[in-house]
Amino acid sequence: MRRFWRGRRDILFLSDVACAIVSYWLSFVVGLSGLETSFYHVFAGTLSLAVGCRILFFLLFKLHKASWKYASITELENILKAVASSQVCIIALLVFITRLSGYPRRVFIIDAMLLVFLLGGTRFGFRMISNRRIRRKRGRLLPRSLIIGAGDAGEAIARSLRYGNAGSCVAVGFLDDDPVKAGLRIHGVPVMGKIVDLPSVIERERIDEVIIAIPSATRILKRQVFAACAQTQVSVKTVPNLHDVIIGKRQISDLNELDTEDVLGRESISTDVEKASGYLRGKRVLVTGAGGSIGGEICKQVLEFAPESLILVGKGENSLHDIRLQLAPIHSEARIYSVLGSVTNKPKMSAVFAQFRPHVVFHAAAHKHVDLTEVNCDEAVLNNVMGTKNILDVADEHGVERVVVISTDKAADPTSVMGCTKRIVEMLVSSRKESDTVAVGVRFCNVLDSKGSVIPTFRRQIELGGPVTVTDKRMK
Repeated sequence: MRRFWRGRRDILFLSDVACAIVSYWLSFVVGLSGLETSFYHVFAGTLSLAVGCRILFFLLFKLHKASWKYASITELENILKAVASSQVCIIALLVFITRLSGYPRRVFIIDAMLLVFLLGGTRFGFRMISNRRIRRKRGRLLPRSLIIGAGDAGEAIARSLRYGNAGSCVAVGFLDDDPVKAGLRIHGVPVMGKIVDLPSVIERERIDEVIIAIPSATRILKRQVFAACAQTQVSVKTVPNLHDVIIGKRQISDLNELDTEDVLGRESISTDVEKASGYLRGKRVLVTGAGGSIGGEICKQVLEFAPESLILVGKGENSLHDIRLQLAPIHSEARIYSVLGSVTNKPKMSAVFAQFRPHVVFHAAAHKHVDLTEVNCDEAVLNNVMGTKNILDVADEHGVERVVVISTDKAADPTSVMGCTKRIVEMLVSSRKESDTVAVGVRFCNVLDSKGSVIPTFRRQIELGGPVTVTDKRMK
């Protein structure tokens, strides 16, 4: 393999030398056409000097080591530098040797222009042929994609799919409601119509995948696209949101599966960033139930607000280990500590609070499964009620500024053991008005994709080919 690549570099180098000879010869042919006096003897006498200078600077700028398959503006810049430098050298030597006596001056300009054209043309021509061959091969093997939105994000996706050899699909066309873009071609991919034409275009073009390339796409638009694809085997993907792209967390070409919340008929609740930042920045924050889906998400968001430290408390070693791994990629100056322990163990919690002296506590540790708590009432009361009381008492003893207790909508007119325990928890929180610690309860309603929620269950059923089951025929 090494010998093969060496041979390839030799071929590329010889090709550049041939270009230098041809351009020098053509510069005399073109530059002296129509003149009575012949300067071809000058060409023969200076050819070796000119080509020798070219070779020297080709080697200095390593033109033969650049891959023609990925020829880009960088290669063109190196070509311009090599040609300009070698041209200066040639002129200096000719002035020194011949003082340019009898030498046609126009040859210098023509030779340089022709050489840049030949060197760049061979490289970009090779890349064009190579890309066309790859696209033909990929077009026969890869899924066919339709891009919604012919703006900057759509252009980036089309460029990535067209020129990236590791792409997972091939772009067939765009759909965009802007009448100015109708009929345009972007990177060779045509704008086929408006978004309302999606069902007919999917059928006509045999589309396998639809990409929503509008970072600011509304939930209505996403549901519209999803509804059009729901009756077929067409998958739907989206680009990352603008915030993640702006802060550098994601690239615009990083595609996501369509989020569950995108197809729901309600808006999700967003975080008040300024208020959260105000009481978390520079603070020591402790999260109970950190290994759970809600506690884990709280940990991820807390790290975004630059706390001094984050203390993860949980009784499941595997879940605690998992959330620690998930937090590792998040760029934060905060120190992270992991504590194995149950909130029902008051002495343990008191020791933890004494060691870390948290300013803010998010209490998310709780038994949440309705069916399990129905048959394990004692554990539900012990963990949910007594565990919360322990946290509130210990927080008060150690001067915690604020405790946020996670409750549930099932605490309103409770009909289950779990709902009743959470209602008692809310009463414990509201009864601590004389304490210096501010205690508040927050009712979480539907937390998408949380452990034990219905969404992961439905997703598993769909992946297995159905059916999708519900607990009661009156459910919607």
